[in-house]
Amino acid sequence: MNSHVAPRHFSVGDRLVDPERPKWGTGVVVRDSSAARSPTVGQRLDVEWEHRGLTTVLTATRNLKPLDA
Repeated sequence: MNSHVAPRHFSVGDRLVDPERPKWGTGVVVRDSSAARSPTVGQRLDVEWEHRGLTTVLTATRNLKPLDA
């Protein structure tokens, strides 16, 4: 059975973690430059990470988790 779960929508100011990159620490969304907010396209986010700095992340390709979850 193939089930699809839509990526979560993040907003500027949201705190999150990337389970595949725990050494990066906590990230804060500083910009959402998404052209479309489609579940299949996801979002293009600029995230400031505690131990990594600023990166651009595509939510369709990353399994980001909200910090509060």
